[in-house]
Amino acid sequence: MPSQTEEQGRLVASLAPTGTLRRAAQLVAHGYVAPEHEALIAGVGATYTIAVPAALAALIDPLDPDDPIARQVIPDPRELDLLPGDRSDPIGDEAFSPVKGITHRYP
Repeated sequence: MPSQTEEQGRLVASLAPTGTLRRAAQLVAHGYVAPEHEALIAGVGATYTIAVPAALAALIDPLDPDDPIARQVIPDPRELDLLPGDRSDPIGDEAFSPVKGITHRYP
């Protein structure tokens, strides 16, 4: 059985040249997301950028559903839930956005 270091090395090598997991299908292929949840994660990816660097992904235990690193970087469909009291622009970026995707806060 390969050691965890060997597995991490294979993961990092498999992600070359970008070294980053960016799609729900990649998260499924590497065992971080169950195949039946791929569409849900892709939905999160349609709203928020998915970017899990290989070095960070290598630290995740895909068998632990409560892995603390995974909870920080693997998308969760609950990110799309709006709760009572939520605001569409919680930190007020829209007022400083001259065009979509650009935030200019300093005059």
